[in-house]
Amino acid sequence: MLRSLSHTLVSVRRATEINAGRKTAGVDGQVVLTAPGEAELARFIQQRSSRWRARPVRRVFIPKNGAGRKRRPLGIPVIIDRCHQARAANALEPEWEARFEARSYGFRPGRGCHAAIGVIYNKLNGRNPGACGSWTLTWRRRSTASTTTTFSPVSAPFPPGTWCGSG
Repeated sequence: MLRSLSHTLVSVRRATEINAGRKTAGVDGQVVLTAPGEAELARFIQQRSSRWRARPVRRVFIPKNGAGRKRRPLGIPVIIDRCHQARAANALEPEWEARFEARSYGFRPGRGCHAAIGVIYNKLNGRNPGACGSWTLTWRRRSTASTTTTFSPVSAPFPPGTWCGSG
């Protein structure tokens, strides 16, 4: 799969068209924005993939969100390295997706925090087949002398020692 031309073309497309940083050059200063450039890049990668060594990344400091003047480092790889990374990700992703739990939502394509929150909401409201009982969630907000806010524990009406019928 790593050596197939179609896989290389998909990886080049992922690095040059889909990637948000596709217009940002690495240390070599090259950016591929045209179809002939993509074809040439795919040909180059296909011919020289077995003896490729990664090049250094360009280090750029960007401002942190909401931190005033603080800045964080960002490494920008060259376009060829991005294509090789996409090739590896495209080859490994199908196998690892099959091994993940159905209930795993962290750093997976098509999954995110909103999907996890939706599953929790549906589970707690009994909208799923096999949902466990009825739930009552309570919380009371208490202000303390400091600037932080604390919450009281969450209570749920189910027998002690059981969690959704798992015993």
